[in-house]
Amino acid sequence: MADILLFDVNYLAHRSWHTTGGLEYQGIPTGVAYGVLHTILELVNLHDAKFSVMAFDDRGKSLRREIYPNYKKTRYSKELSPEELDAVKLLHDQVDSLKDEYLPGMGFKNNFRVAGYEGDDIIAEAVNRIPESKTAIIVSSDQDMYQCIRNNVMHFNPTTKACINIDVFRKTWGIEPCQWPSVKALAGCKSDDVAGIRGVGEVTAARYLSGELTKGKKYEDIQKNIGLMHKNLPIVELPFPGIRVPPIKKDDVTEKKIRKVHEALGIRTSRRSSRAAKKDKLIKQGFDV
Repeated sequence: MADILLFDVNYLAHRSWHTTGGLEYQGIPTGVAYGVLHTILELVNLHDAKFSVMAFDDRGKSLRREIYPNYKKTRYSKELSPEELDAVKLLHDQVDSLKDEYLPGMGFKNNFRVAGYEGDDIIAEAVNRIPESKTAIIVSSDQDMYQCIRNNVMHFNPTTKACINIDVFRKTWGIEPCQWPSVKALAGCKSDDVAGIRGVGEVTAARYLSGELTKGKKYEDIQKNIGLMHKNLPIVELPFPGIRVPPIKKDDVTEKKIRKVHEALGIRTSRRSSRAAKKDKLIKQGFDV
């Protein structure tokens, strides 16, 4: 069980685009919204969470690109066909409807998009405010979020069903979550066009940071290019400096509100599962209950 759930909505939207993206109701595309809402409601129901943070990427100016022009250069510079542009617009329209209409309509109070920042920054800033007495789960496939894992904060990938708490992270990587930005800074990030040290992957970087790697060619390469780590850290560390996120409010989600939004989307509302069924499902997904 968790007190707070933090959702990477853009990830959920792109995931839904490839699974249920073709659905529509009365001529209006609804597949992305359907997939996102299904995942969010399932997890909120399973964990009986009273607080949820919905984090959205800003599609405008990127503050990271101002200090690192190559950041996500491949993504920004890619030329799209008219058909692809139409598809992207349909995706963005549904994401905007989720933020401004569907999620607030269901009673979710914390739907955040901050100019110049990414959803990861919003989640990281929210995590920094969570008291140790509360438990939280980050819902995302992005490994950048590993740096946000705490004693009371875990990472859940709904695609792979992998649950990573602080003990699992330490056992897997041999370092602390707070060292993960340094791993990314050394190894780089291909999807974000952040160049790392040639031939150094995340495993090697973690071994170096843990003190396990103390000799050999890769060790020497890291030592020789350690300046690249310091150059990359401001790009990969979360949150990016200066972000301001409103205080997290308690959600006011009701069956009536859910039903109203579902009816507008042509979605059949299912009943909430029993407590015993929830517990069984949590155990199957790898959560401690």
